[in-house]
Amino acid sequence: MRELIANVHIATASLNTSISDRVESRHGIKHTFRAVPDTARVVVQGFKLVSLGTTHPMDFGLEAMDNTIHLLESYNVKPVDVVLTSEAVHDRAWIRAKSAWVAFLAYHRANKFRNVDDSIACVVFGEMTEPVKRVAMQAELIVV
Repeated sequence: MRELIANVHIATASLNTSISDRVESRHGIKHTFRAVPDTARVVVQGFKLVSLGTTHPMDFGLEAMDNTIHLLESYNVKPVDVVLTSEAVHDRAWIRAKSAWVAFLAYHRANKFRNVDDSIACVVFGEMTEPVKRVAMQAELIVV
C-alpha cells in the first residue's frame, strides 16, 4: 500500500473504528470495533486525510472519537468528522492539491434499525445538501 499511495496527490481512507485506549463500549452495541493507539502509526501511514463517517468510530463514545482525532492529527493526518452544517467543516477538512482547494465532508446515515443516540453519527440526505452547496462556493473540488 505504501508504494501505491506515495505517488498520489491526496491519499484518503475511511476509518471504520476508533483508535483509543478506552475499554468500555457504549451500552447496547453488539459488535464493536476499536484499534489500540500503537497501531495508528501503521494504519495511517501515507494518508493525508481519513474520513470518520463510517459505522464504528462512535462504538466507544465521544471520548474515544476525540482520542482518535487527536491521534490522527499527531501523525499529520487530517480527520474528516461527520458534519451536519457548513460551520462544522473545520480547516482540517481542506487540502491544497497543486493549485486547487479540495474540501472533504463526511456523513454517515445509520440504518433505521440501529439504536443510535448521538447526532454526530446520523444525518439524512436533506441535511447534507445545504452544507455541500455552501462549501461548493469556496472549493474547486468537493469530496463527500
